[in-house]
Amino acid sequence: MKDRIAEKALVLGTEGGEAEVRLVGGAACRKCGMARMGLCKPGGTGMLVRAENRAGAAAGDMVTLGIAEGVRWRGYALAYMLPLLGLLGGAAAGAWLGARAGVPGLETPGAFFFLALALALSLRRLSTMDRTEQMFVSRIVRDVPDFHWDHASEGEDYLRAYSGK
Repeated sequence: MKDRIAEKALVLGTEGGEAEVRLVGGAACRKCGMARMGLCKPGGTGMLVRAENRAGAAAGDMVTLGIAEGVRWRGYALAYMLPLLGLLGGAAAGAWLGARAGVPGLETPGAFFFLALALALSLRRLSTMDRTEQMFVSRIVRDVPDFHWDHASEGEDYLRAYSGK
């Protein structure tokens, strides 16, 4: 399974086969669609994530996180392609139904109805993917200059409380 490096992170602790990491919001974070929509802080440090510890990292290690390439493409398809297909399919269905029933102008209501339906299905499936698909520690980075994490966290107490830790 091919992986894609998602982001650099600092391992805060490990438990079993998982590691709790704090993201160092870099390029991948700033390019994320969620950050662009304002759902999280783009490029901000402090986001806490639980990841599968494939590389055997220990607390204090700087690591890179990965996610399966297929997950990324499924997410793109659900976020962009399904709503587009719903919009176009709804317009086509509205045109067909309008021609059959003799009611002009059903393209627009059909397009919006199927767009709304596609968005609801897409967001539901993306939410499920967010809960079930897990990032993993793909490798330990050894050539990172010292970084003072004591001053980097923006509301770490809040983040820990929010994540249930």
